[in-house]
Amino acid sequence: MARINLWSSPRNISTALMYSFAQHNAFEVIDEPLYAHYLIQKPEQQNRHPSAKAIIQTQNNNGNTVLENLLNGPIKSRHLLAKQMTHHLVNIKPERLLPFSNIILIRPPIRIIHSYQKVIQQPNMDDIGIKDQLNLFNYFKDRGVEPAVIDTHELLKNPEKVLSLLFQDLDIEFDKSMLCWKAGPKSEDGIWAKHWYKNAHKSIGFKKLEEKEINLEKEQLQLLERCEPIYKTLFEHAIKA
Repeated sequence: MARINLWSSPRNISTALMYSFAQHNAFEVIDEPLYAHYLIQKPEQQNRHPSAKAIIQTQNNNGNTVLENLLNGPIKSRHLLAKQMTHHLVNIKPERLLPFSNIILIRPPIRIIHSYQKVIQQPNMDDIGIKDQLNLFNYFKDRGVEPAVIDTHELLKNPEKVLSLLFQDLDIEFDKSMLCWKAGPKSEDGIWAKHWYKNAHKSIGFKKLEEKEINLEKEQLQLLERCEPIYKTLFEHAIKA
């Protein structure tokens, strides 16, 4: 029985990947269970996040309790995947994550910044979460449990190959049903879906990678310059298409 955390940066394809895992007949999925914990630990963020009050009211606010329930609580299927935002790990000791299997989901930071600022203006390094991803990766690696790294662009180039290799790493049988799903809202969506999941709800599978020109403002370019070396370090470890 696998209990897996998918540690993503925001504005990645983490929701699509969650939908993909939900198609596997041996998986239950949970959407961002540490969101309320993050908002409580970072009250200055509550005005920046849509539906913050409702998230706090409907989710467990104690991150350590959330992780304990993910690890040892009852689940409906053989395996569990929790889609997580890495920057939600506020005041949680990383050793709490060692009993889980862990996956780190990265994306070229220019895409993250461009997409994120459409919902929350002037994102910063803490919002992007990529530095936290590298810290988490190094923490696991230093303890001999290097996590799998999935890069969005590599995944979109060849979803079946990358997911098959990931499942080899997890020692779980891959299921081709993971490659497609029905459009529209899903029962596993968090209550914030109406603000963030518009494109994900239109999808019926992993979309073909589209190359496009992106122009960022000066402050965003400065953030990109800080993010790029971190991304390149993580990308070296990513499963390649």
